[in-house]
Amino acid sequence: NMLDLVMLDRKQVKLKKTKINFSDLVIERINNCRDIYMESSEIEFEMDIEHNISIEIDPNYMRQVIDNLIINAIKHSKESPVRIKVKRSKQEVSFAVSNIGDKIPERELYDIFTSFKMTSRTEKKSESRGVGLTLCKAAIEAHGGIILAENHNNGTRFRFTLPL
Repeated sequence: NMLDLVMLDRKQVKLKKTKINFSDLVIERINNCRDIYMESSEIEFEMDIEHNISIEIDPNYMRQVIDNLIINAIKHSKESPVRIKVKRSKQEVSFAVSNIGDKIPERELYDIFTSFKMTSRTEKKSESRGVGLTLCKAAIEAHGGIILAENHNNGTRFRFTLPL
């Protein structure tokens, strides 16, 4: 993550974009994260994924982004479901993942994508290094997209858009 982040921040990485089925990629990553991170968890997934969304992206960076966001949602969920939504419009593709759990303090939402910045809900735990979300932001912006975090209902939602 650190090397990728430095390279993306310095704009020294040339994205290796290929046209892929983004819907299938998201489903693959959900299944992978579920297999690895949910052995002892009872968290269920609720998916609303539009089928056959083709988009030109760097699949390696996009895998990292999707994995980071799903893993964060799992780790910070207090109950089911983790909701994942993927939709296409005429100009963009949107991805959103939300959970039910502790909200991010409003004053921390602005800085959450800053390197080595952790929210008060994670800084006491040694599991976080504060680079995963920064990498997500750098990768999404390198693709010409936008990412944001927001408190939503009884938890947090991360969403990003990518231009078609």
